Amino acid sequence: MTGSAGLLAIKRRGGIAVVQDPAEAMFPSMPRTALTRVEVDHCVKLSEMAALLARLASETAPELSKQTMAEDMKIEVEIAAESEAIEAGVLKFGSPSQYACPECHGVLRQVKERGVMRFRCHTGHAYTLESLLAESSRRDRARPLGRRTRA
Repeated sequence: MTGSAGLLAIKRRGGIAVVQDPAEAMFPSMPRTALTRVEVDHCVKLSEMAALLARLASETAPELSKQTMAEDMKIEVEIAAESEAIEAGVLKFGSPSQYACPECHGVLRQVKERGVMRFRCHTGHAYTLESLLAESSRRDRARPLGRRTRA
């Protein structure tokens, strides 16, 4: 699961979303993306993060609802626990996309959840559209020039 999707999953289960202030982040696009895609509870400077997390950890957590975990969340948990993605049910996610996984070259399944577009392959690799483009570009630049095109 990628950053924004992971944060969304935390919120779906009643968790608290804490994001670093993008103005001081080394990679500001990460917290900025989270702020645009997820209802964030706290956006703080790094110097304030430890105290906030300590305070939140010391508070009594609200009781979780008795609702059962959604099927897609169960699949994500299984994949995160390093189960075989196909056995966990990854093929139930979304629909096949036109993109290939940069890591294993399998077909990526396109998943749109609450405005967040993401992709999963049959082995469980996960990407947002932005991270997919960045990883594909990085791998393309690393390939020798003669191997970048196909005959």
